[in-house]
Amino acid sequence: MAGFELITEDAIRRAPYWAYPMHNLALAYTQTGAYSNAIETYRQAMRLAPRYSYLAYNLGLLYQRLNRNKEAEAAYRQVVALSPDLAEPYNALGYLHAALGKAVEAERLYRQALAKDAGLLSARQNLGALLAQDSQRLPDEVALWSENLAKDADYLPSRLSLARGLARLGRDSEAMEQYTAILARKRDYVAARLALAELKAKSGDSSGALADLREAAKTQPGSALIYEQIGDMEKARGDAAQAAQAYQTALRNTQDRSARKRLRTKLRTQPNK
Repeated sequence: MAGFELITEDAIRRAPYWAYPMHNLALAYTQTGAYSNAIETYRQAMRLAPRYSYLAYNLGLLYQRLNRNKEAEAAYRQVVALSPDLAEPYNALGYLHAALGKAVEAERLYRQALAKDAGLLSARQNLGALLAQDSQRLPDEVALWSENLAKDADYLPSRLSLARGLARLGRDSEAMEQYTAILARKRDYVAARLALAELKAKSGDSSGALADLREAAKTQPGSALIYEQIGDMEKARGDAAQAAQAYQTALRNTQDRSARKRLRTKLRTQPNK
């Protein structure tokens, strides 16, 4: 950090009215946790270059990271005033208002962001997540996430949200397709694999569910929860020996008292083979 700071400060001395090196210094301060220095550096850069909206935007992001929401909003509003055609500050303002429970204002801001830039995937994702809070609007959110994926099939946040939304609508086979697509791109995504296993079990495919649980256990071999689920699945299939083995593994991997008590109960109630 010290070397970078010296180089950046030298650049600032050589070009005192050029904001870019100060922006870099603020980013470096942020990365090292020197937030007060970062804020002051952004403010100094904004005094030197008041028309550069990216400075205010990055300051807003920093304030938001620090949960200084009023100051973050003021910074984003400054970006809007400087660059009214940019979509990103409207998206950021929408996120702030959503976090404060102001759903109506958040939706308006997200839609403004999309009106400015229909290709801003994060704004459409955020709008869908906002609508997801109302079960009556589930079809709307599914449409939004599907639109994002039509623009970028690898946009993981929307594929995950779409999978969850389809499952909530009872469209389990479509949800399984989405989780399968996620795992094709990120094989070790345990949360997606566990969700897929749950849907397979619900559909009656216990073998497929068990295969996914065991695959998840390879990625997280210390997870008591996964092994307990394997045990439950083996027990339901009538394989007492495999169930007991899974419960024992889960027991070795947890120190939680309630979990250990539950697992011991399951082991005691195992049928004798």
